Amino acid sequence: AAPASAETSGAACTQAGFNPDNLECSTCDRLERALAGYAENARAAQVVDTCKACCTGADDALQGDELFASADLVLDPGYLSHFPDLKTFIDTKAAAFSKVLKVKSR
Repeated sequence: AAPASAETSGAACTQAGFNPDNLECSTCDRLERALAGYAENARAAQVVDTCKACCTGADDALQGDELFASADLVLDPGYLSHFPDLKTFIDTKAAAFSKVLKVKSR
């Protein structure tokens, strides 16, 4: 994936929910795989395209899986109806990860 360009960096990426300062392109690749079932959904494709436009290639040399101590899942509740699997996860399984996963609405 390409590094963040001038027109998609900063405020535009932040407005879209991405932080170009620490968004690695491998994260966008994982997002793309997660949204593969929604390939016909133009919004899903747009989210992936925006992610890839905002990411940096700094992680290209990393091998294998990376582990993190915690994660914040920031979402717009209005979009949950478009992603039923995500809504189901939040409603039924996210609580089991409450020590390491924080679900936030924006």
